Amino acid sequence: MVATRTDTAHAVMEDFILSRHRSLVREVGFYEAMSQTRQAIATSREVLRRFRERQGDDTPRAKNTDRGPVAVSAFDADIIRAACRDLIAEMNVPECQWRELARSLVREFVACEQTEAGLVDWIVRRPAMTKTDEAG
Repeated sequence: MVATRTDTAHAVMEDFILSRHRSLVREVGFYEAMSQTRQAIATSREVLRRFRERQGDDTPRAKNTDRGPVAVSAFDADIIRAACRDLIAEMNVPECQWRELARSLVREFVACEQTEAGLVDWIVRRPAMTKTDEAG
């Protein structure tokens, strides 16, 4: 069977439309990921700003004891960890103060005085060394 010019044009247009649709879907996914990243960065900056304000403010704060435990998502915990590492690097904090710094960040982020020790341990944990790091 021989394809006519009209059939060929329709096939080309369908192929173009499908490829354009796939491209748009990828583009939308990219922009959604960028939006989430921007939101994470903004949240991290806000946590850092509030922490710096709190460090400069020596007035005692009322403890929020009437609130129950607050769940921290893995994404939020990763943001807190990155913010803590940035603060440690910027302020040149000695290692003996890392846990208290991490505890303060978690308290400020979730607005609750109780913190989970495991979360604080994970935040201040150093990355595991690889075999190539040990050899060098």
